Amino acid sequence: MTDTKDGGPACPSEQGHIPDGTWNQTFERGMSVRQRYKVAALSGLLSDSSVAGRIIREPQEGGSPHIQHATDVIGLIADAMLAEDQEFAEKLEAREKNDG
Repeated sequence: MTDTKDGGPACPSEQGHIPDGTWNQTFERGMSVRQRYKVAALSGLLSDSSVAGRIIREPQEGGSPHIQHATDVIGLIADAMLAEDQEFAEKLEAREKNDG
């Protein structure tokens, strides 16, 4: 597991061709694991049209839109998924130490 707070790169790209046909050794960080988890959580929320309609159209009491609450929840889901990934990686590492 990575030490970064966002889980590190989800799908980094390290190389590719450039227009003159030569090979280019570059590194593109790409989307973070946290961003990828947020995409998954948002997709899940929006897959239910009744939830999607409320998020987009209806303001909460006090006038703030549901969309702000939804983005807060999506961030919490992503953070919880990263924490679970870290916990799993630590358990796996401990098991491997005990087996080896």
